[in-house]
Amino acid sequence: MSARPVCYPRAVHRASVLAALGMLGCGRLDFSSAPRADGGGGGPVDAPPVPASICKVDRIPIASAPAAADLTIAPIAEGYAAFWVDTAPVAAVHAAHGMVLGPNHAMQRSAALPDITDLALGGAADAGQKLVLASSDGKDETLWVVERDLSKATRQSTLSGRLLGRDPYPSDAGLKDRAFVTATGNKIGISLGTSDGTVNLGGASQFSASGPISELACTDGPNHSHCVWADQPAGSAAECMITDVNYMGSIAPVVGGPLKIAPGCSQIRNTTGPLPADGMMVVWTDINSAVQAHYAVSTGDRTATIGIPGSAPKVG
Repeated sequence: MSARPVCYPRAVHRASVLAALGMLGCGRLDFSSAPRADGGGGGPVDAPPVPASICKVDRIPIASAPAAADLTIAPIAEGYAAFWVDTAPVAAVHAAHGMVLGPNHAMQRSAALPDITDLALGGAADAGQKLVLASSDGKDETLWVVERDLSKATRQSTLSGRLLGRDPYPSDAGLKDRAFVTATGNKIGISLGTSDGTVNLGGASQFSASGPISELACTDGPNHSHCVWADQPAGSAAECMITDVNYMGSIAPVVGGPLKIAPGCSQIRNTTGPLPADGMMVVWTDINSAVQAHYAVSTGDRTATIGIPGSAPKVG
């Protein structure tokens, strides 16, 4: 296998917002409002231990760490963009917050985004001229165009009854093309994104899955993107599906060659391996609460059990 799955702590904690982020193969960001009582470098006292594979921890102070948060991080031209929203039930305001970090994790700017009040963030991306972000209130999905200096977030559209996917703005490795992927019922909709952050929703392609879709995740690929989903065919067990998303020039991207890799999955996520091999690593939790991994590549797929039990697997 040319890549290996790494399961990181969830990005929701009682006293801090944590993000697992690769920097030359290692690194973690820790957004904390207070240092550890013991003076250590592993994050706040209630954070889980830092895995041995994480060899560098940077602590970035923020004004007030939320008691619980939803967090997304994306690479951008300046380095990284991080967005989070306070999800604690007692929070007076559920406004999102954004931060731009340099390649060395130095904070360049930080700002509140009061127009974004949804409690779930699907993912962000660098569209070129602008940044983009998708959020959900649990029923509807909203697409946002965010200024690069974080001065404003503009609502492009709210899509009724849509499933919020993880990293729903996948691209190709050269950032030539970008898609927006969403789902409702058993339908997957794929739209073409533009450099100004807008998405051509009216020209979306549509793919019909075998049943209602409960999970959706995407990632960048070589000259296409990779997506995965979990659906529930009538009278059958839920199934894990993987696919390419192929770019078609000026018209909407399309699903290409979907393949079932396993039955009964949830919390499905994916990432692309070394680009020349065009491989995809997928992780999920099965019906027995075991974390499974599947590496799909032309030289021969591999599947393995990573942990029993497990939850919230993430892969990079």
